[in-house]
Amino acid sequence: MKKTSLLLLIFISLTAFTCENEALDDGVEETANTNNTNNPGTLLGTWRAVSLEADIQTTTTILGIPISTTGTITGVDLDYTVTFTENTYVATGDYSIESSFSIAGEAPTTTTQSLTDQTNSGNYEDVGNNTIVTNDPFFTITTPGVDTSAITGEPQQLTYQLSADGQTLTFVQDQQEIQTQDGIEYSVDVSSVSVFSRE
Repeated sequence: MKKTSLLLLIFISLTAFTCENEALDDGVEETANTNNTNNPGTLLGTWRAVSLEADIQTTTTILGIPISTTGTITGVDLDYTVTFTENTYVATGDYSIESSFSIAGEAPTTTTQSLTDQTNSGNYEDVGNNTIVTNDPFFTITTPGVDTSAITGEPQQLTYQLSADGQTLTFVQDQQEIQTQDGIEYSVDVSSVSVFSRE
């Protein structure tokens, strides 16, 4: 079976906030520290993965005949953290992926994939409106028999939300990619939600 990488990119962005310089008692000026990892109003710092859920649909069209695959992915045994700086992130740890896929309407096949000592890193761009764009993987998932190559290497757009207390971070990805290679069309639809808590 062909193994491909599925990018479920989830994370990263800075919220815009301002601080005025304040004079300290000794007359020394203190400036805002945008790398303050304890500030609840920013994504900067370290976050621990709490949950990952994704619905995926792929369609491979060969000689005009479409073959569809539908499935779900769930993250389990998440011992995985991501640390954000202003333009980059580094994610490390262990996790498992439970996936259930049905090809061409057949009974679903369920598998569990354990990934240990993972390290993923990359750059991101905050494009405003609580949205980030990145090309680099956060979770790397290999799914037997499911061709998700159309999403691999493509810019990923994710929206995010911080809880009112700044301790919970939620990322949502709804994306479709279509590519044609050697006369074969690949279409991939991804809808995912991942949740993280501040360490």
